[in-house]
Amino acid sequence: MRRIGLIGGLSWLSSLHYYRLLNELAGRKFGPGNAADVCLVNVNLVEYDALLYGGQESKAKKLLLDAALDAQHAGAETVALCSNGAHTFFDAVEAALDVPMMHIADATAREIRASRIDKVGLLGVRRTMEDDFYRSRLARAGISSIVPDDDERTFIHDSIFSELVQGRFEEATRQAYVEIINGLEGRGARGVVLGCTEIPLLIDQSHVQSRLLPTLDIHCRELFQWATRPGPAGAAKDNA
Repeated sequence: MRRIGLIGGLSWLSSLHYYRLLNELAGRKFGPGNAADVCLVNVNLVEYDALLYGGQESKAKKLLLDAALDAQHAGAETVALCSNGAHTFFDAVEAALDVPMMHIADATAREIRASRIDKVGLLGVRRTMEDDFYRSRLARAGISSIVPDDDERTFIHDSIFSELVQGRFEEATRQAYVEIINGLEGRGARGVVLGCTEIPLLIDQSHVQSRLLPTLDIHCRELFQWATRPGPAGAAKDNA
């Protein structure tokens, strides 16, 4: 198995899920007790967000670049950003490395296309919902995306930082997400992308009728498939 480098800490709660799921996949494939070949480099979320939202994006990007280089130096044969929002810096991080990366939105787009869906709702932090870096990756695969209205986007963004990344999962917040998801379905979304790796810790398929697309799980499965497929490593982003 090739070594997977995880850039985590954004937040550590979802990074824990990455680590757990990759090891569970290894146990299923190779037998109980087997573990995935993983190295994890943690980025401090508080420091990262202070820079990102404090007008120092170049320094926030450097935290990710340094972490990715550390993972590469630790023998990682692919590096993954364990945060949808951090993918705003994906191209810069990928360009600095000698090993391939897999964009979480590309992995999600392949899952969407395999499900014969062409229009999805998108939830995440405000940047993920509003900026082009994420929706354009879906559009390349022929997938259109719609987002909640402004008040709902504010609620989702604020709830992620004030509750989810702190390990708080309130029933009232869950019900609000259900209503938002139902609203997106009413606007024509045939599935809803959980484009923040903390959202699946709050809500899962048992809570809604709409098809949920949890990017964390999708990303993990594709990383593991790439790491365990035979032949030369190639580019992680070409895995399909």
